[in-house]
Amino acid sequence: MITKSVAFFSEGSRLVGDVYYPSDVPPGRKRPGIVLCHGYTGIKDLYLPDNARLLTQAGYVAMTFDYKGWGESAGPRSRLAPYSRVADVQAALTFLGTLPEVDAERLGLYGTIIVGPRGARYRHPVTGEDISLKSGWRADVYPPSGPPYRDFALFIQDEDVVIGTAVMPYFEHVRGVVGLNYRADSLRQRLAKDGDPSKIFRSEIHGNPGTPLLEAFVGDSVKIHVLLPASEQPHVFSLEGHQWPLELGRQGSNLLSAILVGGMEALSLTLAEGAGGRGGLPGTYLYGDHREPYREAGLWGIFQVHPRGAPGTKLRPLSAP
Repeated sequence: MITKSVAFFSEGSRLVGDVYYPSDVPPGRKRPGIVLCHGYTGIKDLYLPDNARLLTQAGYVAMTFDYKGWGESAGPRSRLAPYSRVADVQAALTFLGTLPEVDAERLGLYGTIIVGPRGARYRHPVTGEDISLKSGWRADVYPPSGPPYRDFALFIQDEDVVIGTAVMPYFEHVRGVVGLNYRADSLRQRLAKDGDPSKIFRSEIHGNPGTPLLEAFVGDSVKIHVLLPASEQPHVFSLEGHQWPLELGRQGSNLLSAILVGGMEALSLTLAEGAGGRGGLPGTYLYGDHREPYREAGLWGIFQVHPRGAPGTKLRPLSAP
């Protein structure tokens, strides 16, 4: 990853940012660009560099910056002005699109927050590190009251405006970029490696997919947040072998194993009976987009449910805060 400091202007104020480039961008090759926006009282150097590193690994050019009056940027200090920040973001997108390494037709924004219980502690599922002041897609959450749980955040994206519509000739394969947390694992590429479709999801043959590997022990409480910050198509999120209530906390609510989600929509799913489902079965479960062209394009992953006390796993039990 290559990092360069930059400066640009918004409403007459000089803003400071950092641009993160993949280390393998050939000369003349343009990559999609993403502006990462920090939180309400944050700065560009807090949390966001870790996200930028992951995005560059996925092939994006990422940019962070400080809003007016925050961090290294000029302007009235520590001022919270939402509409002014909209102008800052627009200026950042415009600036990013002028860079010769960036495709100005493929720009995006990143910024999200998942709200947990007040007073909760957040731990890394493997190291046990306190990650309350860090960003990431997974955490073990320890509320001040009630049982702890595994928490996962999944982002779905696509750029195909045609597939599934009445446009002829009808396209069988997804076009454009797709991503599950900015990564994908194409089934067509797996078949090119081994033509036996019965082995297409076998990790011992193909390795684990590049998409997030969700892990838990049998019976662990699990919450999954599914977010579509921008999408051309609706998607159907599914998780085999598990269900969640349509209306959490309502007695008799229908249990679902697949749910429709569209652009600008966010869902929070709490698994009924925890990891392993009603039968409490350890194993490898598939999750992802149940629309088959999108699964084929790479919008799928693995939910690995370990037996309690299984040797060799690096995952910490929830009973060890």
